[in-house]
Amino acid sequence: MDFTRRDVAIAFLIVGIVMILISVWLERRRKHQLMPSLIAPMPLMIFGGAIAFISLVVIILPSRM
Repeated sequence: MDFTRRDVAIAFLIVGIVMILISVWLERRRKHQLMPSLIAPMPLMIFGGAIAFISLVVIILPSRM
């Protein structure tokens, strides 16, 4: 299979959005249940947002090849 740069960027966009959704779910779960979370959701959300933003830039900008 030959993946283009856009295909890889779309896959990373999906990964970034999933990371954001998991961190939102962890934060919401922490508010409703009293047991502590093992991972902090904020760094996960920031990292997922950065991945999603960079992949959106790669998808939107025209390729130079």
